[in-house]
Amino acid sequence: MNLLNLLKLTAVALVIAGNTGCTHSQRKKTELATKLSYDNADNAGAANYLELTLNRSKEETNVNLLMDLCAYWHYAGDYARSNEACQKASAEADMLYTKSIREQAASFIAGDKAISFQGAEHERIFLHIIGMLNYAALDDLPNALVQARKFDNKLNYFSSNPDAIQSQFKGDALGRYISGLLYEQNRENNDAYIDFNKAIKTFAVNPGIEVPNLLPYDAARTARKHGMLKESKDTQKRFGLTKKDSPLSKQSGEVIIVFENGFGNYKYENDGLPVQQNRSSTVNVARVRSLQTGQVSQSEHVKNLSLIANVRHEERLPEIRRRVEARRAARALLSFGAGMLSLAAGGVNASTVVGVATNAILSILTDADLRSWETLPAQVDLARLTLVPGKHDLAIKLYGHYGTELYRGVLNEVVVQAGKRTWIIQKLP
Repeated sequence: MNLLNLLKLTAVALVIAGNTGCTHSQRKKTELATKLSYDNADNAGAANYLELTLNRSKEETNVNLLMDLCAYWHYAGDYARSNEACQKASAEADMLYTKSIREQAASFIAGDKAISFQGAEHERIFLHIIGMLNYAALDDLPNALVQARKFDNKLNYFSSNPDAIQSQFKGDALGRYISGLLYEQNRENNDAYIDFNKAIKTFAVNPGIEVPNLLPYDAARTARKHGMLKESKDTQKRFGLTKKDSPLSKQSGEVIIVFENGFGNYKYENDGLPVQQNRSSTVNVARVRSLQTGQVSQSEHVKNLSLIANVRHEERLPEIRRRVEARRAARALLSFGAGMLSLAAGGVNASTVVGVATNAILSILTDADLRSWETLPAQVDLARLTLVPGKHDLAIKLYGHYGTELYRGVLNEVVVQAGKRTWIIQKLP
């Protein structure tokens, strides 16, 4: 790239820098909402604050704030408003995914923040997982299955993207697990078995999470129901399964409690590079007991979003570092060239002034791109309890990483229906 083109590119970059100059104020808004949610456990207050900010904003639709709004309403239990924000965020991210030539070119000088934020692959996929959970909690199975199909399409799209940086994380086991449970309730046993089987394979090859205890039973059961007796027997043999009744029958239903623990990682800057910082959950295990029947279930880890964010960041870091180094070299050339042009036109004093001014302008553009979906949970756990139809009071105890009891409480009058699943979502610190 010659000097004249660099100068032209810088002009474009400075225009975009003006448009991305709202990043600091956006971060302030996000921090205020986070304080309401993280410090005060007021997720509805955080959502109302962000919604007001978005409604007043004259800027283009902000995917990052929409993702936060999706999460806050979800945590607050307002699943309809969460769905609205999730779907807006997903649609906007899809539209921005094919980045403009102008943004790509300007990012060479202005930095990665010149490219519109669409969210990382695992963040965009999680929008549909929240969508499935929202509709499941609303007992809206048809729309939950719509989200399951969108999840599948998005996952297939990302897995077949030839430009994606390769990762040790494959697929999304939690999304497959949830969609399988939804398909089974809708008596689509073939689709349920396919997703359960994919979930088993994905849990097995990804680090940090074991195959949940009940998942092989789900796969064997739905395979048998669909007439795939060999697949059912193979699964039983592989996992050493004993006979277990179906949780969905004329005499029973199932309660699934989703525990969303902690908040996602955040980033800070070090020498022009983004650095990932963990925020883990204080809760390790939840125990759920029906006060009517005495049945007990213990939660299992089904997704570690902090680990995924860390690993994906490390996998992308070499490419980010390469871009930063190339950007620094281009800026140095640009600053030198501007000084030389000024020297020829106006002498030494003009050259000095222009050189200093150019350096000052370029320094505005040196911030690392710290954007991410910070309001994601750090980890997700599931507890499943098969119960007789009727109303149940569920006692919950939460334990920390060293076995210390952190909390005890009761979910009152949880309705269990024969042949159906009741979904309950709990946001934990």
